[in-house]
Amino acid sequence: MRLGHLIWRARALVRPHVTLGVQCLVIDRADRVLLVRHTYTPKWHFPGGGVDAHESTRTAAVRELREETGLVLSAAPRFFALYWNKALAGRDHVAFFVAEGVAEIDPAALRAQALEIAEVRLCPRDALPDDVGNSVRRRLAEVAGEKPIAEVW
Repeated sequence: MRLGHLIWRARALVRPHVTLGVQCLVIDRADRVLLVRHTYTPKWHFPGGGVDAHESTRTAAVRELREETGLVLSAAPRFFALYWNKALAGRDHVAFFVAEGVAEIDPAALRAQALEIAEVRLCPRDALPDDVGNSVRRRLAEVAGEKPIAEVW
């Protein structure tokens, strides 16, 4: 083997791996957005989490949505974009999915299923909480076609 190839392989062993997560925007027919508030970080976010081994990003988005909110989608969400989340060690990527036109969701049926979820909330798209994450506002504007799709989460 050439020295350059050996150095490249050695760096790959010590360099942190790229991580992959998902988030899912759910908008019901009453034009409400599904948000979660975590126990470990401030602000409201879209439901989501990490992609497990041997799992597609779409499957992970559906699973995380169910695990965090109790919501089971009747149709698969559509892939919207892949973002680089440089705030998380500079090696994280987020696959973003959208489920629009979901049958009107009963807020009483939503339950924080995972321990890391402090609260689940349905909010009118035009009346989001003041402490919603900047990424939530940006993604909503991108999905609505009001802003171009960014590369960075």
